[in-house]
Amino acid sequence: MYVDYLVTEGGLSLYANGTWSQYEESDGLAGPNVRRLLKDGNGNILVATSTGYTHIINIYNGVPERAADSFRLVPNPANAFVDVMLDEAISNATVGVLDASGRVVIQERLSGQRLRFDVSMLQAGLYFMRIGDRAVRFAVER
Repeated sequence: MYVDYLVTEGGLSLYANGTWSQYEESDGLAGPNVRRLLKDGNGNILVATSTGYTHIINIYNGVPERAADSFRLVPNPANAFVDVMLDEAISNATVGVLDASGRVVIQERLSGQRLRFDVSMLQAGLYFMRIGDRAVRFAVER
């Protein structure tokens, strides 16, 4: 059975900064049916479709990481907790921990200049601590 909408509908979706973006043929995608994705060494995406390929450049698909002097996490790697040491005190700020795919796994409202953050429930792996628009990478080991 041939169903036309399965061939003519489709595209590629990207989730970044809490927003979904859709790439379709009208945006320059070579075809509606995505067959393969490849990330090159520069973070650009090569999209193979049923009718050709498209090279998408300047893709943002992560957490912005500022200089480590905005805040520090110790110990890193962590096991049960991390101490968050900020350059200046914060008041009732949202502090989030994101996993390597960018999903928020812990979120709390915190205040102060030095905070102890419980990460004992996290599995071993790479995470990002985000406070406002600042983020620092850290690891959890077991």
